[in-house]
Amino acid sequence: MKQDLLALSFKCNLPGCEFVGIYDETLKHMKECPYQFQQCTQGCGLGIIGKDMEYHCMKQCKLFKITCDNCEEASYPNDTERGGKGLDGHDCIQVLKANLKAAREEIAQLKSGQGIVAGVGGTNLVVNCESGCIMQKVQGMPSGYYGNPRCDGCH
Repeated sequence: MKQDLLALSFKCNLPGCEFVGIYDETLKHMKECPYQFQQCTQGCGLGIIGKDMEYHCMKQCKLFKITCDNCEEASYPNDTERGGKGLDGHDCIQVLKANLKAAREEIAQLKSGQGIVAGVGGTNLVVNCESGCIMQKVQGMPSGYYGNPRCDGCH
């Protein structure tokens, strides 16, 4: 009976797949058939037919992230909410202009004496010590400042 089973040919039941093989080959094929649904490798949560995964990641997935070789900025070409305009839509000059504008706004806020500044990399906490210097660190207290009227650098 077992030998009869091993000698039979089996066809993959997934639409579009034309695999036909003996029992052992079929068991292996069922685990790696390119026509079965798989979770997106970028982590967006969609189930994609395996053979279409590369296309989905490159052209559809909003979590697909690339880093420009020229300006070294990360972009999400498939996410219009993050300014994505496809793989060919990245404009280094516009990205750098936006970064420069954000930096100028942050500098203006620092000069005006505002304590908390929303920057590109997160929230900066600006601390003014008694001597007038400004210490700054992203997301928390600056190193060297422990609530004293003068920071450690000015002692």
